Amino acid sequence: MDAKDLDGQRIALAHLVRVVREVTRLIDEPASVVVLHPDPAIRTRLAAIVTQCGHTVRIASGINQARDAAEFQPHPDLILTGALDTKGRDFLIELNARRADASFPILAIADTTEAVHAECLAIGVDQVFSSQTGDDLLRAAVSTSIARHRRLARVSHTDPLTGLRNRLGFAGQYSIARAASARSGTPLSLALIDIDLFKD
Repeated sequence: MDAKDLDGQRIALAHLVRVVREVTRLIDEPASVVVLHPDPAIRTRLAAIVTQCGHTVRIASGINQARDAAEFQPHPDLILTGALDTKGRDFLIELNARRADASFPILAIADTTEAVHAECLAIGVDQVFSSQTGDDLLRAAVSTSIARHRRLARVSHTDPLTGLRNRLGFAGQYSIARAASARSGTPLSLALIDIDLFKD
């Protein structure tokens, strides 16, 4: 192996270390949680629970605000909703259909019939709780849902050998960068590097 090959490997290794540090930093960042509930008192309570867990809250008082928050880049890490009327359930169906592009757990908090709870689970809500559920249980549900979501995202978006983003991870980051470029009107550049025998 000559000096040029060795320098190339050092550069690749230094880049890998930077990427691993960036991924670790992203995992440790506070999550972004959208809170949508028709009752202002419950909305405030849910926002306080999310804040106590160390996460940031985006409060949505209506379906349109929640839709905007769910489409915002980066996507939320969790949606807490209590909007389980017909329009709210239609919104959940819409969210579930789009979760192939942006996956995030949805927790519902509402006092409804078992049939509505079952329908919510069928349309993609991950867990349904009564508004009487204690704060400790809700905090645990929020924390574990976010941790599980991040763990699955990390596994599905990175190469296990190198720790670098795989094709799925690249596609997600590319769509975020493309949207940011379109919003700001700045050009977007892409550089592809092929390192021969990298995994050998």
